[in-house]
Amino acid sequence: MQFLRKILIILLLALSGFSLFAQQHVSVPLDSPVYSIIDTAALRGIVAAPGSSRPWTELTVSGLLQTIIDSSKTNDTEKAVAKKYLAALQLDEGFHWKELSYSVKAPIADSEASLVADLGINGLGSVGITDPLGRGLDTIIDLDIKGDMGNNLSYGSNLSVGVFSINRQASKAYNDYDLNPTHTSVVDGETKYGYGPDRIKGTADDGQDDPTRYTLTGLFPYTFNPQWDGPAGNFKGKWNGYTDFPDPWSFGYQVRGELNASFLDNRLFFGFGRIRRDYGPAGNGASLVLNANATPFFALEMKASPFDWLHFSALSGILERSNWDADEINQNAFSLNMIEIDTKYFYIDIGSSVVWPKRFELGYLFPMNMYYIYQMAIGDNDDPYFFGDIVAKYPGVGKLWLSASVTGMELGDGLSGIFNLDRSCYALQAGTEIVFPWLPFASVQFRWTKLEPYMYTHKPVNVPWYTTAMEQNYTNNAYPLGYYLNPNSDEFLLRLESLFLPEASAHVQYQLIRHGAEYGPGKVDGSSPLDYDDYQHDGEQIRQKYFLKDGAYSWQNVIKLGASYDFSTMGLPLKLSLDAGLVITSWTRTNTADGTKQNYRPMDGDWAAYYKNSVVPVITLGFKVF
Repeated sequence: MQFLRKILIILLLALSGFSLFAQQHVSVPLDSPVYSIIDTAALRGIVAAPGSSRPWTELTVSGLLQTIIDSSKTNDTEKAVAKKYLAALQLDEGFHWKELSYSVKAPIADSEASLVADLGINGLGSVGITDPLGRGLDTIIDLDIKGDMGNNLSYGSNLSVGVFSINRQASKAYNDYDLNPTHTSVVDGETKYGYGPDRIKGTADDGQDDPTRYTLTGLFPYTFNPQWDGPAGNFKGKWNGYTDFPDPWSFGYQVRGELNASFLDNRLFFGFGRIRRDYGPAGNGASLVLNANATPFFALEMKASPFDWLHFSALSGILERSNWDADEINQNAFSLNMIEIDTKYFYIDIGSSVVWPKRFELGYLFPMNMYYIYQMAIGDNDDPYFFGDIVAKYPGVGKLWLSASVTGMELGDGLSGIFNLDRSCYALQAGTEIVFPWLPFASVQFRWTKLEPYMYTHKPVNVPWYTTAMEQNYTNNAYPLGYYLNPNSDEFLLRLESLFLPEASAHVQYQLIRHGAEYGPGKVDGSSPLDYDDYQHDGEQIRQKYFLKDGAYSWQNVIKLGASYDFSTMGLPLKLSLDAGLVITSWTRTNTADGTKQNYRPMDGDWAAYYKNSVVPVITLGFKVF
């Protein structure tokens, strides 16, 4: 009897500690390694993923990590890895100097309230070995406060303040045009969608009126993501916002927060907050509709799982545009919903999303609506998308998936227009991820992603509720809500990653990114985020598209090796990460760029002055203190 009493006391203490310090319904940030751990465990049939709308809550993640620890399918190293990340979610009450955090609890009604506050310093330095030297540097201080108010309500708030310096190089081809220096800058090879006077209708264009393009040679392609909100001010006192980059040393801030509630044994969830999100079954960063790389925005969100195999998610929020010169034409809201059926061997989801100028539109606020169809019923004034994913799974081996997102379709004769007409605007992705059994928590992923011309762009629209044409690009703060590539691009990605020690992880990655020229004599219409398609409405002939065979195209081969190590087990509150690799860029061309189909060849002739081949070594070093 004494033995049983001791066991009961230990169980009660463990359960009470678990419910307190895993701040139950606060989300785990999408850049946390726990997602890679859980995704790999799901591939092996150890756990079942709790739906494809992320982030997941700390309570959900804690439960999945505990299942991994208890599983007979994990080895000692994997159990140690899972225990490390579970312990980080379950701090004891008091001060913890290694995490620079403080935890406290107090009784409230028949339950408890808790609060955890922690401070951290993050930094990233990246160098591209070019002439002149490319670089990107930032240092950020994070203050994070989160906690529970009883069993059903949780809160979280994060304030980041930092300094940034990112140099960029103007395209030499554009210098020949003697462009207006006041035009909005756009990063060539980094998705940044334009507005107002800088928009370009996708007819033949000589580049004379294009805004200046820049290249971030100090970073790997498509890895830049602004870590500040609103304007960023340099130390000369000028607020430069999103119309400029912080070429000189600049300062900025970012505020995130959430208020979440969960009911019915955590099968019904309501959230309100400004956070990053990812919707899709392929893992963080692969979604075509709402991607982890999208900048954060405020939204009301709900998730329901009436059965283990059925999930429903929906959100409605307000998109942001920090360019103060364009605020009057960028006043958009965003709604999305998705229903998922997830079984042991098969997964399918369908959903719809829409960017719409702000107004009191009940149909978009209703989570059970089909937004793609509804927007046509109220006047076709908005920017809707229809999407779906199909996944075949075999636990212990891996999965195959096919994803699609469609915003417009022109069938043409015999359905040929789906593939050859610019008015057919969609994104496709096919991929596989398989278990790599020779390393702990290791998997190999291969995926191909294709964005058609004009994807995520939309022409300015005169809508009944405003006096000027409104922008409706599928973007937030000028960056895509969906996949990170520019329009008229494709990408082959191969990646092997492993969390092979509690303190260490490593990855190897190869990408081939092909993209139509956004400028110069080989410019391909629909390749720039500034382009928009309005042929049908202007009575012009709808232009045809022939990927790689209708102008100049860049071919970027990106080879990257990376690793991270956490020194906290040695008594040092420090984590370091390193990525090193090559960005090899070459160009191809056709004879002309007049919209006809032609064979392509390596860049030569008079076009070669505009499109330069290059080999750039890139090294990125990151650190996290506390």
